[in-house]
Amino acid sequence: MALLDKIKDLLGKNPDQVNKVIDKAGSAAKGKFAGHEDKIDQAVNKVKDVTGGANPPAGGTTPPAGGTTPPAGGEATPGTPPQG
Repeated sequence: MALLDKIKDLLGKNPDQVNKVIDKAGSAAKGKFAGHEDKIDQAVNKVKDVTGGANPPAGGTTPPAGGTTPPAGGEATPGTPPQG
């Protein structure tokens, strides 16, 4: 278990470098396995999830804390005019 603990420690200290290596590996795989880009992207994202290096949401920033998630079930947020 000491080796696994050491790996986790290094991953936590260098998340930017870890992401660069994961992205490079994904790009290399895409070059070798043309036509499977979607599966390679899924694998890259899975690895980033495991290592804690997942990309932020599409907006480029992490949403602020404090309940900005919309209500479940597709209901409109109170005070928001109906769309349609």
